[in-house]
Amino acid sequence: MTSSSAEPPADRPSGSGSGRRIKRIATAAVSLGISAAALIYALGKVDTAAVGKVVAAISPASIVLSMLLMWISLAAATARFRLILETKAGISPAFGMLFGLNFLSLFAAHFAPFSAAGDLVKLTFTYVRLKLSAAVATLCTLYDRIVGVLLLFATALVFLAAHAVLPIPRDFLIFETALLAAVAVAGALAIAAAGAPGNRGRPWIGRLSGIVDDIRAQFRLSGGVLSRQALFNIVQVVAQGGIAWLIAGNFMADPPLLLFVALAPIVIIVQNLPFLYAGWGGRELLFLHVLAGVPALDAESILAISVASGVVRMASSLPGAALWLWTSRTGPAAPGGGAAKPASDTANTPPSPGESIF
Repeated sequence: MTSSSAEPPADRPSGSGSGRRIKRIATAAVSLGISAAALIYALGKVDTAAVGKVVAAISPASIVLSMLLMWISLAAATARFRLILETKAGISPAFGMLFGLNFLSLFAAHFAPFSAAGDLVKLTFTYVRLKLSAAVATLCTLYDRIVGVLLLFATALVFLAAHAVLPIPRDFLIFETALLAAVAVAGALAIAAAGAPGNRGRPWIGRLSGIVDDIRAQFRLSGGVLSRQALFNIVQVVAQGGIAWLIAGNFMADPPLLLFVALAPIVIIVQNLPFLYAGWGGRELLFLHVLAGVPALDAESILAISVASGVVRMASSLPGAALWLWTSRTGPAAPGGGAAKPASDTANTPPSPGESIF
């Protein structure tokens, strides 16, 4: 990041020191190691030469359509984040600007060496380009992540009933139920910790507590902001399930759309696990186990569906690479153009002159 001679604002997000860099390198090494081990284990269950031939047989048209679905999912995520900025920061950025931001975030999440890279890009962008204070930028980024996880969890619970009538192994249903129960317990403990009087004075706990209180209030509203966020989440889930469904169409005459859409929430959760590199390895093992009950798919085709889905996600993020380079050269000018409209200039802190968002 380039900087000017001017002093940065006091609430500017702090730079990463050597200790933080070491931690990120260690985290990247662990996630790469776990993903590599999981992939090697998955490849050991199939004929790798046959998988290569199956992947090569996937039609380019299905890949292109899958990328379009990925961008639709990205557009839904953009709409959700824009709604959060409107309600939490009082600004209404141009949709194109935020769509570019999500391309940057998606690219970082798939190619940066640590799991929180996408969120860090989003946080930095909202601070520098949208001229929000560090506290408000952090709040909006955290809110987007927490609400997204909650809605994904709720969607997974809804689809859990559908899984009972789909060709899904029973042991996976037990695993999925246990996983969702563990997430629910962890979330309840986090909410309890955030609500404890002794913890509310701590900065991060205080922010989490405020987000939790606000989400509780929104759950009591009918037809409010949360319902629109839920709609955007449904679009994301259907689009993500549609990616695997389109690719599966290369190997079977009538792929079950409901099966792939119903699996999408748990697949998205696995793809975002912090100890996996962009979901690689975990997604492949999940697909191999869950889709083993589909008669028309052999193990090689199932692994090809998973690998192709991962490649589509990575390829769909590549426009973010161009935006990354362009933004680094042009400083705080936003990808996509447009400007935010702050409700109150006093609530925002401008970036340092000449500063890049990276």
